[in-house]
Amino acid sequence: MRWFYKLPLRLRSLFERERVEQELNDELRFHLERLIEEKIANGMTPEEARYAALRELGGVEQIKEECRDVRRVNYIENFIQDIRYGLRMLARSPGFTTVAVLTLALGIGANTAIFSLLNALLFRDFSVRQPEQLVEISMLDRNGQTSSLSFPMFEEIARQQRVFSAMFAWLGDAVFNVEAGGGFTRGNIWAVTGNFYSELGVRAVLGRVIEPADVNLRGGSPAKVAALGYGFWQRYFGGDPAAVGKTARVEGLPFMVIGVAPKGFTGMGLASDPDVTLPLTAEPLLAGQPLEKLYTSDTSDDFWLDVTGRLRDGVTLAHARAEMDVLWRGVLEATAPTKYDARQRAEYLATRVDVAPAAKGTDRDLRARFTRPLVVLMAIAGLLLLIACVNLASLMLARAVARSHEMGVRAALGASRWRLVRQLLTESMLLSAAGAVAGLAIASWSSVALRNLMDFFVPPGSTSARMCASWGSPLWPPS
Repeated sequence: MRWFYKLPLRLRSLFERERVEQELNDELRFHLERLIEEKIANGMTPEEARYAALRELGGVEQIKEECRDVRRVNYIENFIQDIRYGLRMLARSPGFTTVAVLTLALGIGANTAIFSLLNALLFRDFSVRQPEQLVEISMLDRNGQTSSLSFPMFEEIARQQRVFSAMFAWLGDAVFNVEAGGGFTRGNIWAVTGNFYSELGVRAVLGRVIEPADVNLRGGSPAKVAALGYGFWQRYFGGDPAAVGKTARVEGLPFMVIGVAPKGFTGMGLASDPDVTLPLTAEPLLAGQPLEKLYTSDTSDDFWLDVTGRLRDGVTLAHARAEMDVLWRGVLEATAPTKYDARQRAEYLATRVDVAPAAKGTDRDLRARFTRPLVVLMAIAGLLLLIACVNLASLMLARAVARSHEMGVRAALGASRWRLVRQLLTESMLLSAAGAVAGLAIASWSSVALRNLMDFFVPPGSTSARMCASWGSPLWPPS
């Protein structure tokens, strides 16, 4: 632990260099004067005593270097000196520096932007409570295509199942007219069950979010309350805390703002943040339908509800799939649309249930459509970055050859080979750092552009493309 007690002295010699150097000079002068006094006391003249004391003491500059080495901060001082010299050398070659930084920035920016999208699509779990326990429940037709459930199916599954600690449902990415904060726009509207936020472990940054008391599924008139998305709150209310309690109109219907969701919360999707979240019971009102429409499944248009379950502790995905396979036939028979003819009913009863992990979200259409193109782009961008690094290394070598005279002079003055290499490495590190910073700026912009491009090319009828204000979405029309 001896080094710990010497740490303050070492840090002091690093940050108060001039004062410490002056103290070192004073100490050496003190020892030299004492030696001179001893020599004079032994009968030497002052001049003879001074020369003898200097010979006995040794080289003053060598002693100073030994004292500096004992502090063990000379490596840091040399590194700072290398950085300063490297910055001066790069500033003397603005053309080379600009080309090198831009080359690295484009390569790093492109790779970072593409990987950030791949990470969101394939690798990163949602930032919610225990995302590994979330599963998506949907229907599978004979062709293996998935579709949403009807509200009666959601209620029937919730009544019979024993493998989920809770189930919640929502309709997301429906675009409606919104009037809020004195502005008028087309907003991304979500309608959710009362336990949607609580099961995800999401808390409001202002006010509160939708709660079970707001969504009484069999309790008559729906509560006209709304939770705003963080981005929507910033854009149309300027981040004003007084937004809570104000009125936002969706399709002309007034809803009281009760809170703001946290920044970056995207619901169960990846494409965009919910602008306004309403109780599920308010969804029929937006389409001009009576509340009773929520509880029916007469036609294929009534299969619009996304359903998620949270596995009980100790229950595996395989166990949940086995139980749902057992329950599914009874669910279909209890919820078959009354207006189906014999053929449609047979096709309906022939569907299967799909229970899939939802830790990374429920945007299967985005993954299916964009994973391969993004992987290809990632490979191309990685190859381009490799080529850029090779070209930059060649430029650095050519520049080092052009500086051979400088290196020769420094070597003649006593610089070691490792000292020269370290200087060149420091300059390379400075270029890399500048290219990385510029690359992050490019990645920040290009990742947003790529995400907007993905939103534009999302296939019609997908979960992320319910761009209609009509009731429901015919995601499962029997052929």
